[in-house]
Amino acid sequence: MSLSPIKRIISGLKHYLGLQREYALLTIAEKLTILLTAIAVGCILMIFTLLVLLFASLAISVWLGNMLDSMICGFGIVAIVYAIVGVIVYLNRKRWIANPVANMLAAMMLKPEK
Repeated sequence: MSLSPIKRIISGLKHYLGLQREYALLTIAEKLTILLTAIAVGCILMIFTLLVLLFASLAISVWLGNMLDSMICGFGIVAIVYAIVGVIVYLNRKRWIANPVANMLAAMMLKPEK
């Protein structure tokens, strides 16, 4: 028994919409995987960078302390340098952090499919 043309169109439309939904879910999963991978790699790199910075800061502080015959001055100078760098980063946070992150997310989410 053959289906009427309207029933075949409705059946085809349901199948098409199901495929479109599945495609959208797969696209979201792909983009989420890329985003989470970038976050994980960024966190790992940040941890290693912070460790390097910590040990370099301690070495410079001790070296300055020995040069100035005062460990307090050595650590104080390094702290002041970090405070200045922190203020500079804070003042440029939109240009250096917020805008690049927003551009990266927008490019990733709006990238046309291959």
